Amino acid sequence: MKNRIKQAVYDRKNEWVSFCRKLIQIPSPTHHEEAVAALIMEEMKRLGYDDVSRDSKGNVIGLVEGSDPGAPVINLNSHMDQVAPGDEKDWPYPPFTAHMEGDRIYGRGASDTKGAIAVQLYAPRILLDAGSRPRSTVYATFVVEEEIWGQGTLFLLDHSGLSFDLTI
Repeated sequence: MKNRIKQAVYDRKNEWVSFCRKLIQIPSPTHHEEAVAALIMEEMKRLGYDDVSRDSKGNVIGLVEGSDPGAPVINLNSHMDQVAPGDEKDWPYPPFTAHMEGDRIYGRGASDTKGAIAVQLYAPRILLDAGSRPRSTVYATFVVEEEIWGQGTLFLLDHSGLSFDLTI
């Protein structure tokens, strides 16, 4: 199984990196996450998530059903909003170009958290590509307004009706 997962990661690497770069190229300051949310939803649908939705706050919720209904429910969570890049002259490359240098991607949100979104969004697909539906049901939740005291996550927890055993 380990070798199949490694191969699935390798097989999807270029599209995974391309998706991450697309995320970085879309500015998404707090209260303006719509374009990033639309891209995420489109990618989840393309990758074959069992369900993809958006709540009334703007959070994106993707679901991959697990093979064992008794297994813990896992939530992969990141935020879609980001703070302003500040003065562009302080950046080695323009902040929304998603410049590639070697194996590194430079840009606003590359590490906080558009890189994490790409990893979390692709993780369930990698398992499916490797020939194994995840044992646990996996939710991928990408929330708005994290930069203002986690309002998107609080809304998700208070209004979605979802329950998770583990959140990453």
